[in-house]
Amino acid sequence: MDLFLIIAALVAATAFFFLRSTTKKSLRLPPGPKGLPIIGNLHQMEKFNPQHFLFRLSKLYGPIFTMKIGGRRLAVISSAELAKELLKTQDLNFTARPLLKGQQTMSYQGRELGFGQYTAYYREMRKMCMVNLFSPNRVASFRPVREEECQRMMDKIYKAADQSGTVDLSELLLSFTNCVVCRQAFGKRYNEYGTEMKRFIDILYETQALLGTLFFSDLFPYFGFLDNLTGLSARLKKAFKELDTYLQELLDETLDPNRPKQETESFIDLLMQIYKDQPFSIKFTHENVKAMILDIVVPGTDTAAAVVTIKKLKNA
Repeated sequence: MDLFLIIAALVAATAFFFLRSTTKKSLRLPPGPKGLPIIGNLHQMEKFNPQHFLFRLSKLYGPIFTMKIGGRRLAVISSAELAKELLKTQDLNFTARPLLKGQQTMSYQGRELGFGQYTAYYREMRKMCMVNLFSPNRVASFRPVREEECQRMMDKIYKAADQSGTVDLSELLLSFTNCVVCRQAFGKRYNEYGTEMKRFIDILYETQALLGTLFFSDLFPYFGFLDNLTGLSARLKKAFKELDTYLQELLDETLDPNRPKQETESFIDLLMQIYKDQPFSIKFTHENVKAMILDIVVPGTDTAAAVVTIKKLKNA
């Protein structure tokens, strides 16, 4: 009976979606390949090198073309001139971001700047970051932290050299960036091989994975129930709960009156002070603090390590 209901729901949703798409008023859009009902051009995409497929389409349809991936129509730009027009000349007209399920959930409903919409909240938060978090004086205040962690990393390299050992540069730089980010963001240094660091890395990697995961409901709005059937929704719910619990523990530690005073204010200290002062036109809540912490931690770890690794390899 359950299987029959699922099949019936699929057929009904498919018919509704097809009828809706055929009766929808046509728009003046750039040319592009014709797709199939429901899935659009999804079947044509190359799994491992989609950029090759898009490049070939640009040769057929020009520097701007459209295509459909599921229920979403995309415009693809493959010209430096058009990219400049879109990202610089008319940037305010293209500031909106798609509302994707994983990103919205893990970013506290778009409170994180990386996945938020260009609103009054976004502008206030960006200004706050530039003035309070990423100003030259603030960056300079963390210089001793960076120098100390850099020396720790060099000591490991010297030790490996003395023993004629090899060094995994990616692992070493990832450990370095994790330690720097934790000390700057939270005011604490985890043991690199301890349980707390492992917990932090596990939560961070799962967060990064889900931020980049496409759910069925992202591409096929009428088939969102497949997220439940495949376990994606349960995975997302579990990951967000673990992330939120971890960040709430950090906030509680910061609010503890018996907490030892830090030599240098961490980012979370600054954000909690802003939370107490409430200087914005919009209420700044604990959820806002957590989202801003993600803005610091997620781009500051794995991405930073990858950039440094690539730069070192290019200079080798």
